[in-house]
Amino acid sequence: MIEKRKYEVSEKEIEVANLFSRLGYFTRCHIQIFPIEFKTQASDIDVFATRFDSHLSPEMDLIEVKEGYGKVTELFQLLGFKTYFHPSQAYLVAKDVMETTLQISKKLGVQAVTFDRLREIVERDLKLAEERKRISVDLTYADIERVIDYLSIIKRSQDELFWRYHYLWLEVDPYEKFYHLQSLFARSLDLENRTKNEQLSKALEWYKQELFCLSLFGAILIAYDCIGLNQDQVLRFIEDRFYNVGTSKEGKQKVKKGIETLVEQIDKLSKGMIKVAPVEVIPSYVKDLAILVKFLIKNAPFVQSYLLVDDNVQKTNLKGGSKSFKEFTTLEIQAKRVEEMNGILLKILYEGKPISITFNDFI
Repeated sequence: MIEKRKYEVSEKEIEVANLFSRLGYFTRCHIQIFPIEFKTQASDIDVFATRFDSHLSPEMDLIEVKEGYGKVTELFQLLGFKTYFHPSQAYLVAKDVMETTLQISKKLGVQAVTFDRLREIVERDLKLAEERKRISVDLTYADIERVIDYLSIIKRSQDELFWRYHYLWLEVDPYEKFYHLQSLFARSLDLENRTKNEQLSKALEWYKQELFCLSLFGAILIAYDCIGLNQDQVLRFIEDRFYNVGTSKEGKQKVKKGIETLVEQIDKLSKGMIKVAPVEVIPSYVKDLAILVKFLIKNAPFVQSYLLVDDNVQKTNLKGGSKSFKEFTTLEIQAKRVEEMNGILLKILYEGKPISITFNDFI
């Protein structure tokens, strides 16, 4: 008797995601995309895989997985994703690829490969880099099912956390994306502190871990954007980018000036009896983000391995295990660097609030 699955998640999606993970990619699979204005699913990405090189240049791969034959219509859908997430590569992975499909894929710049061919590529590359195999944690259908369950629980409690999380997969500006990821983290932390529901607490624990990894991913993209700057220019450059997140820089400055004028009047009329907090037009964590970006640039050749260490700890927790990030590091210096990096990121995510947890407890 065939077991009835709770969700329509393809085992092949998970297999392909695991294959890319073994090659040293940061991967996510079964990504549902919801444009927040409509709150109806627009599309989905079967597998999202990224690898940063020694200069933090991202190789971003978008993969459509089909259990049967790859179709030409799927190539055009992939072309759309490839154009939207530029620069990126697109792959159609199927049981078999017809000659016509293969010819059109070459014209579109979309790669079409069979499962067997992909497995051959992975096996060959793993022989050349055994260390990648050691740090890879494979996911199962049950793990992806658990993720969907967690998101459903969160949606029932505070649906905005659900919609925003899915919408952010469409955001291609790394500054805008990081801003919203940090905001979601703060809101999930607030909800976690208020809830007494055990299921929701567990779901939020995963949610925060996921936001942590995605925030690190976003910070690396920001570091890549800053890699040509000298150390003194980084903070000013990032501040300028965050000035333009949401309302324009000029608009924020006008609002700030207006509020400061009002505060001066209140102070004068109350003779200093009423105190008003200073107005922030950019996030208070921007200085710490600049510190993190400088750290990532300084350690650029090793950043991908740091990201995978954190991701594999998170995957282990998703599976119900518990491992320190030190168990996924191969050298003592790597463990120290990961600990330092994670400490800076936690400070940013908590935005100055007391951090009552260590990285080991958190992720």
